[in-house]
Amino acid sequence: MKFIFSIWLALVLIENQSFAQITITQADMPSANDTIRFSNANVTAGLPFLQSGPNQTWDFSSLVATNQDIEPYKSSLQTPYAFFFLGVNKYGRKVADSLGVAAFQFKDIYNFYKKSSSAYEVEGIGLKYTGIPLPAYYSLTDKLYQFPLQYNDRDSSNFKFTISLPGLGSYSQVGYRINTVEGWGSVTTPFGTFNCLKVKSFVFSADSLNLSGFPLKFNRRTIEYKWLANGKKIPILEISGNATAGGGFTPTTVKYRDIPRTLNPITLNPVAQFSTSALNVAMLEPVTFSNTSSGVQLDYLWTFTPPDQVLFENNSSDTSKNPVVSFSAPGQYSVKLKATNFFGSDEEIKTNYITVFDPTSVRDKTEEGKIYSIDNQKFKAPFWLVDSRISLYDVTGKKIETTMKGNEIILDNSLKKNHQFLILKAILGKEVFTRKIILN
Repeated sequence: MKFIFSIWLALVLIENQSFAQITITQADMPSANDTIRFSNANVTAGLPFLQSGPNQTWDFSSLVATNQDIEPYKSSLQTPYAFFFLGVNKYGRKVADSLGVAAFQFKDIYNFYKKSSSAYEVEGIGLKYTGIPLPAYYSLTDKLYQFPLQYNDRDSSNFKFTISLPGLGSYSQVGYRINTVEGWGSVTTPFGTFNCLKVKSFVFSADSLNLSGFPLKFNRRTIEYKWLANGKKIPILEISGNATAGGGFTPTTVKYRDIPRTLNPITLNPVAQFSTSALNVAMLEPVTFSNTSSGVQLDYLWTFTPPDQVLFENNSSDTSKNPVVSFSAPGQYSVKLKATNFFGSDEEIKTNYITVFDPTSVRDKTEEGKIYSIDNQKFKAPFWLVDSRISLYDVTGKKIETTMKGNEIILDNSLKKNHQFLILKAILGKEVFTRKIILN
């Protein structure tokens, strides 16, 4: 009987140990010369990424790899910025091929990392402008994780850097990161099943590009859900995307740690396809392009016409799978996606696909020159707007939440205290109208 009890106790201990909480430390982070394979998968409905709490079981075994890549962490001596990040333990990773647009485009963007018993952080950035390597150490480092990392931990950090552009101006970024360890348990992907911590990261960043005294600013709000396991260097699974109003989240990418795989040979040849999050947008309002192309090991090239007023955001570029783009001038923009692999290439072209309007303009196609007023915080739309989609923006381009009843727009009473006027945008079929609305 004692022997049977001992076996039972051992099995219980093994089972409890296999699903025990884990702690993440610097030993679980990448080091110089690590080469880590991962797979990308499509964002599909029903993925349990919002599931949180203790002793959870996350099942992502249904994920299907669309393509694979390798994430190399190079010694600084193997990067274009070796002279600026000297040291035995200095290492970096290319995070983007390009950033910016036209003459104001950066190439070969690298993050440089540092890990210690207290944190794993981005300490510097390197990029090339007109072929010249430009480095910068963060004056406030971006702490990706703070150690030891355990369930229910919550931390925050600010980050900041500035790079001088010779003879032109400067490029800077400021922001903050909030990490919350909101679950523990086991996660299953096609790579296997692992004990893990689930970490949610909310990241806000504001990029400023000062060109000969002319400032351009771009804000980004992103959310990353990451499942971390001991000894795996990068997350077992990461789902990231854009933070939306009211605490919402729109996932755009799914990647997971993986082994080499032979992908479905049925879709070897590329077929280019894409859609977008919006067809009618204000100037500098971000637009996310969703790439639904099929094929294996695809390279992408996005072309916008006209090209000069196109800005790539969220570290995306014209070769990103799902770029985030804004436009600095009103007008209509055509979009072309070219998908290429070893077996050939394919293009999808959508002419005059995106309509960009200036939210501060005063134009009216049917009643030119008239400025509407809102009395008692209620605006009665003219007849030609009744069947249209109506939005209001403040002078900075920020959307104002409204309620529509019939052909009346109901506004919050506090708006009059903070705004002298708003900008009305109405979409009627393929036509876009804007109007300056005085608040009485």
